[in-house]
Amino acid sequence: MARRLQPGQEKNGATRRVAIGTTGQLFPDGTMLELIRPDPGADELGLLRWDGRTATIGKQFEVNDKIYRPVSLNRTHLSALHLPPHPAAYGTIRDLFDGISRLFTEYADIAENGAWQIAYFILASFLTERLVAAPFLSLTSPFGTPRNQLLRLLSCICRRALNLADVTPAAITSLASLRPTFLFDEPNLSRRTERFLYASNSGGRIAVGNGRITDVSSAKVICCREPLRDALLASQALQVTLSPPSRQLPFLGESVCASIAAEFQAKLLQYRLENLNRICTPDVDVSELAVTLQDVARNIGSCIVDDKELQLGIVQLLRGRDLDGYLDSSTELGSAILEGLILCCHSSRLRVLCGELADVVNTIWERRGEGRKTTPESVGRKLRALDLRTERIDGVGNGLRLTESVRLRIHNLANAYRVPSLRQFARRECPHCEVVLGEQ
Repeated sequence: MARRLQPGQEKNGATRRVAIGTTGQLFPDGTMLELIRPDPGADELGLLRWDGRTATIGKQFEVNDKIYRPVSLNRTHLSALHLPPHPAAYGTIRDLFDGISRLFTEYADIAENGAWQIAYFILASFLTERLVAAPFLSLTSPFGTPRNQLLRLLSCICRRALNLADVTPAAITSLASLRPTFLFDEPNLSRRTERFLYASNSGGRIAVGNGRITDVSSAKVICCREPLRDALLASQALQVTLSPPSRQLPFLGESVCASIAAEFQAKLLQYRLENLNRICTPDVDVSELAVTLQDVARNIGSCIVDDKELQLGIVQLLRGRDLDGYLDSSTELGSAILEGLILCCHSSRLRVLCGELADVVNTIWERRGEGRKTTPESVGRKLRALDLRTERIDGVGNGLRLTESVRLRIHNLANAYRVPSLRQFARRECPHCEVVLGEQ
């Protein structure tokens, strides 16, 4: 239970110095300041100070000769945010994890594997500052699935969840100091937006207006009717596909939301206080995962403290996804394009046009009896998503110049995506095949 300061207990000098508004602070000695709302029904915010063992609640605190008070938030942000009222005991990490996942099976009828991925994401949202990459959750929600109820539940439990209508760099940077969890429902994901999301997830510190460097690292949820198009962006995400519910779901009204938020925000705050400075890269074997998923497994696994079984659990979930992608890769456009590009690399070609590559892909699919076709435009978009930059070639059309650096990247991508034919098409005289296959 957190100790509360009584009026007048702040240091005497506090009233004579200007207090700094804060959304939370982490100090080198392990001291933490956290933004809370002691009375969920009121607009007044408070601060919690954690010294590594004890939590104290007050209106302001002095740390390292500076006075800190809660930042002033407008009523729109206050009404949208679920902030913890205080920290509360959560039992074991397994108790907390199971309690979160049960909520999503109960209120959204999500399959067990999906509920587990969401639980991992929520835990990670409370530890974002110490992670190599911001946690990212992609929800595929076709018509007829309980997306609204799912998003309401996420807004109750994720750390400082905010619903935004669309993904814009201006909105994200303006709210960056809150370190919120952004929830995007059916956003317009342009190519530029996808690049911004990828950059903000990967490093966090990016250049914005006037060249100013801003840390925009924050947890994000994107809910769309279709899976993410961009391969690089999708490679960063935990991915959950919703299905129509098999039963009538209990209604998630305001009072139920408030009760869930109060309970789990308090427990997750306590987990954050105890473990933010303890997270480290888990000692788990990720070698069976595709390269694109190994960092995701390590990053999310580092949020699990003192439970090796749960750390291994995220690897097992991603291994299942990786296996599915491997088995279905012959029907996936990106894999088929990479297979076609390998064939082009092993020919005498110095370039390949998008139209020519589309013909190669269609031939590959036709020989496998697959009744599908692609177009030069689709091939061009997918090449750009794979970070293979097309250009106008000799006034004929857009395509790739097969330079040595491009050939090496094609081989590395084919290896990372586990293109089944890579070993089959390997050529002893190809230096890139030797390098890539020598790593397996």
